[in-house]
Amino acid sequence: MQIKILGSAAAEGIPALWCECETCGQAREKGGKDIRQRASYLIDDDTMVDFGPDCDGGHMGARVVVKFAERLKAMGALAAGAQLCVSHFSHGGKALHDDLRRFFEPHQIRPAYDGLTLTTPDER
Repeated sequence: MQIKILGSAAAEGIPALWCECETCGQAREKGGKDIRQRASYLIDDDTMVDFGPDCDGGHMGARVVVKFAERLKAMGALAAGAQLCVSHFSHGGKALHDDLRRFFEPHQIRPAYDGLTLTTPDER
C-alpha cells in the first residue's frame, strides 16, 4: 500500500491567506516543504482521504502526538518497523518543516510535507 500526502497543513494552509506572521513570511520565502496545503491523503492512487478540521473535536499538539505514539508503542499497537508520520500543523504553531523535523526526529516520528509518499511493506 502507498499513502501519498497531498496536503500536510491545518485548515488554513501555510502560508495562510493574507497572513503576515513571521512563520507564514518565512514559508513564502523558503518555499518547498514549507508551503503546505490543507491536509489530504491519497491511498494506492485510488482512494482520497480528507479529514476536515472538526473531525475529532480537538487538536493534538506536538507533545500530545509524542505521548500518543509512546502509548501506541506501549500497547503493542504498532508493528515492528512501523512508520509514524505527523501532519496538520498550522501556522499558529510557528514551526516550519525543519523545526518539526528536529522536534519529532528523536521520537522516530516523521513530519509530513506535501508530496511525501509512504510505502508499507507487502503483506504475505
